[in-house]
Amino acid sequence: RLAELEPRIDDLRQRVEALSGKARVEADRLLDDLEVERASLRQRLEDLKQKGAASWERMVREAQAELDGMSK
Repeated sequence: RLAELEPRIDDLRQRVEALSGKARVEADRLLDDLEVERASLRQRLEDLKQKGAASWERMVREAQAELDGMSK
């Protein structure tokens, strides 16, 4: 699902280019926050690859909740 969000985030980044003023500032801030969340999630996925199956299942549940939030 993270891979599915990549093009959507890129599309949002392009749309922000057309904004100006306060709307642009707020959209940039939100996208920056989203980038931080995406990087954090990627790092957690990588960490879990190293830890094993039990951790993986727990992380999948947590990541699914985060991805649902990011999709909104």
